[in-house]
Amino acid sequence: MKTNKLLRKLGSEFLMGIAGILGTHIETKIGLGIFLLIPGIAIFFSKEVAHEDNPEASYIIGTFLIFIAILLFFIRYKELRKKTE
Repeated sequence: MKTNKLLRKLGSEFLMGIAGILGTHIETKIGLGIFLLIPGIAIFFSKEVAHEDNPEASYIIGTFLIFIAILLFFIRYKELRKKTE
């Protein structure tokens, strides 16, 4: 039961994060994580980056943004898990 409640809360925060980005405001860690994840993935998988003279810098920046986004998701998950217990 607690797991379902936790997953519902995470899902609603994820959807609110997406809506927040579309509305150009970021209020939660999930919203900030989504905001960082989108450019991180775009930079990391961009075909134009591979044609640059020094693509390693762009790959490092993309990886860093993705890592920070995942870290924010994990921190919020732990906070919600602590609240539901």
